[in-house]
Amino acid sequence: VFDLDSGAIVGKITGQKGVHGVAVAREFGHGFISASDPGSVTMFDLKTLAVLDKERVGDDPNGIIYDPKTQYVFSADRGSKRVTAIDAKTGKIAGTIEDLGGRTEHLASDEAGHLFLNMQDVGKLHKLDAQGLKVMETWTLAPPCGQPSSMDMDRAHNRVFIGCRSGLLAVVDGATGMIVAIQPIGMG
Repeated sequence: VFDLDSGAIVGKITGQKGVHGVAVAREFGHGFISASDPGSVTMFDLKTLAVLDKERVGDDPNGIIYDPKTQYVFSADRGSKRVTAIDAKTGKIAGTIEDLGGRTEHLASDEAGHLFLNMQDVGKLHKLDAQGLKVMETWTLAPPCGQPSSMDMDRAHNRVFIGCRSGLLAVVDGATGMIVAIQPIGMG
């Protein structure tokens, strides 16, 4: 853990193997780590960095985010092809979305009740109901966006930005699933 002002290391959370990501739920004082050690999400205290709990979520969790509307941490497991919702206050599993039809990758939340999830190996994007834990829509990205991977969202304009391993940045309308712009970014 780094102090962003000084760059100094202020602490470490040890015992983690195969870490993929971290999500922070400030209002509960909890952080969450996705790792393939095998397939778990570890909850830790933001002040002390002490490990509080560990939940098995699948075989290879990758993307992880916190959604303040639902107060869930969402972990996308590419090995088990599912998304797990974890209650950010308790650290316990609240539910899952199973059988997503491909290798899950990264997620983004519109903080209005929806998640967006890249399906890397099949070139698709799922729009998920964050509260009801179900797939609402599935949109095809490939081509031009082959192997969608990294993701973030401009919530004010409802645009999902996706880094495609095929060498493009795709900008997707979060309401319609239409690719509204592409830019070259380099392969991989």
